[in-house]
Amino acid sequence: MKTIKIKELGIEVESEYHFKDIILKDIKEPKGWRVLNTNEFFWLINSRYAKELGMMDTYEAVKHPYKKCKQKYWALWFRSVDGRSGLFGNGLVYAYSVRGVRFCKEVKP
Repeated sequence: MKTIKIKELGIEVESEYHFKDIILKDIKEPKGWRVLNTNEFFWLINSRYAKELGMMDTYEAVKHPYKKCKQKYWALWFRSVDGRSGLFGNGLVYAYSVRGVRFCKEVKP
């Protein structure tokens, strides 16, 4: 799997979805890797890496932002076309399917 080092965040991230069309509750993180958290996701869609990562139209799993929530992941859909953009999040239905999930890992500076 091709990855991109994001030195600003101190992570290496997969450039494409690791799993495609997966249900949130079925995600298994490979050893040493994890799902992007919401801060990383939002930073990436606003970064110069967004197009390279295919994040201008993405619907993927991210780490759920609320620690007390039973669900581990959240489905976020972001689309930006012709200067307009939209964001939709669904963290209430754990059986919800997403287009994909990409993993990242910490890297040394």
